[in-house]
Amino acid sequence: MTNVPQHIEHFNRVVLELFIRLYDSFPHPLRIDSQTAMDIGFGQFPDDATDEETLSIAVDADDIMEWLREEGFIRYDPDPNYRPGTFWKVRLTLKGITILGYEPASLRKADPKEPLIQKAKKVSTSTESSSGREAMRRVVEEIFKLALSQGVS
Repeated sequence: MTNVPQHIEHFNRVVLELFIRLYDSFPHPLRIDSQTAMDIGFGQFPDDATDEETLSIAVDADDIMEWLREEGFIRYDPDPNYRPGTFWKVRLTLKGITILGYEPASLRKADPKEPLIQKAKKVSTSTESSSGREAMRRVVEEIFKLALSQGVS
């Protein structure tokens, strides 16, 4: 098993949870505020987080959301009130929804593979054990490898 740095493991956990929520709500956009961000796992802090911890959650959210947007997985509108960690109209792009498993009928194969969103949902509930964290890492890795190999833009 590979030693995964804690910040990458945190990123993997957040990406899986965010992708699951966005996939399940598609095409309806989500609004992500500080409470939603904590629920998704942007910051792994208690409900009574200090101001410093809350700011850290917002910074994590901003960094992860910006990276996913730059890579073409999601789109969103900035918060009109300029609050860090708050995003409006968040939804998957065509690239994001396609990689996770949506496939137009005209492109379906006779022997379909299990959609990545199903794998993500399975592993997202078992991330506390080392084997669960490894499974989570493999699913996130598979998502990004598929994005790179298919050249989906």
